Amino acid sequence: MKSKVVSSLRTVLLVAVLCVASYMLGTKHAAEKHSDNISVKDAGSEMGAVADASSVGHSTAPAGLEAFPSADDGAGAGGEQVELAAEERERLMRNIADNLAMPGMNEIIQQQQRVLMADKYRSFIKTLGLSPQEEEYLMDLLTARQMLQVDFGMKLMTGMLSEAERVELMENLGAGMEELGKEIDWFLNSGTDSDYFRYYDRTEGERTAVASVANAANLAGHSFDDGVEEKLVAILYDELTGYPFSVNLEENGEPVFESYTDANIDIFLQELELLRDPVFQQASSILSSDQLEIFEQYYAQYIAFYEQRLRMAQNFFNFDQ
Repeated sequence: MKSKVVSSLRTVLLVAVLCVASYMLGTKHAAEKHSDNISVKDAGSEMGAVADASSVGHSTAPAGLEAFPSADDGAGAGGEQVELAAEERERLMRNIADNLAMPGMNEIIQQQQRVLMADKYRSFIKTLGLSPQEEEYLMDLLTARQMLQVDFGMKLMTGMLSEAERVELMENLGAGMEELGKEIDWFLNSGTDSDYFRYYDRTEGERTAVASVANAANLAGHSFDDGVEEKLVAILYDELTGYPFSVNLEENGEPVFESYTDANIDIFLQELELLRDPVFQQASSILSSDQLEIFEQYYAQYIAFYEQRLRMAQNFFNFDQ
């Protein structure tokens, strides 16, 4: 029974950790999207520095998480490097705990989350044709759901909870997520819309990359036609889910934590790079040559999104390498 509880805790914890990672990546994406100084050339070089195809297995950690020990910490430096990394991690955890304890901090985080949720679900909400009041209500639900996960993840990342407190927190998260999920389904009032909502969530990485491409294309004077973004998301997602990857980072929808090693993540990212040709072959049928060139420059961001999530989970759980 205990092993099942620990497994469930890790599964929910992974969701929360990835939620925090998505929050950080979303913050960066939102800042880039609303900057007037972005150029296609700069964006391509920046993403190349993060996840160049020739060294995709070693991109930098998400902003604010550099203090988490990496798989290489301690290599060639004995225990001193590991000790320094542990001290940095503890300091980061205490800073998180102190920030969470500040008056009004939860409200500030909630405001940030609402802005990010509005950006993340913009196209989904647009497809529903909601009234301002209905949109406001849905945003309340989406923000509440996001806050449950972010609050859960941040509290656990402090490392200051007992096992009983962690389990209780996990149970509360599960109950809250289930209740909000039912309320979202009730609000959507359509099996088709509910299915699309879940698909929309599953394609977060694809949507992040495609949104950046669309923004860059617009700034370059090559705006996408209506519906093109959704088609590109489908192309990326279908190729990702249809490819026979050599490593299994999950099984039956559940993460296989033992597989989160440097070697396996590197293999996954290298094979993700192999999807480039079939993706662009399909994309060429719906994009102009100028748009396709921009899309090609941004494929590194697509890979970087997955790498940052995987490395973050790997480092957080301190899996043996």
